[in-house]
Amino acid sequence: MFDHSLLVGGDRMLERYPLPDGANDFTSGLPAAVNAAGSVDQMSAKDSVFVGGVRGTFLEVENSTISAAEPPEATSGSFTSDPSLRDIDAEWLEANAPMPTDERLAQIWVLR
Repeated sequence: MFDHSLLVGGDRMLERYPLPDGANDFTSGLPAAVNAAGSVDQMSAKDSVFVGGVRGTFLEVENSTISAAEPPEATSGSFTSDPSLRDIDAEWLEANAPMPTDERLAQIWVLR
């Protein structure tokens, strides 16, 4: 279950985490945000945003957005397509998903 999640793949992930010199240059293609090719009804998304490739069929999708013009299928619900997400940059990432600090993590994580 992707719940209140931001998943960023493809070249957009390099906006926050650039590759160091000599690192894998993705000669086999850019990583997907979610690669569940062949997966059917094993994933759900709620209040989440996906940027980059997403493969697989979702069981349920609720209030979730994807950068793909043709979103993956879902047994229940559907993604909202927002192709403008393909152009996010480091500033967008910082505004929407700031780098965590110890203080922020203590606010949002509840230990059980």
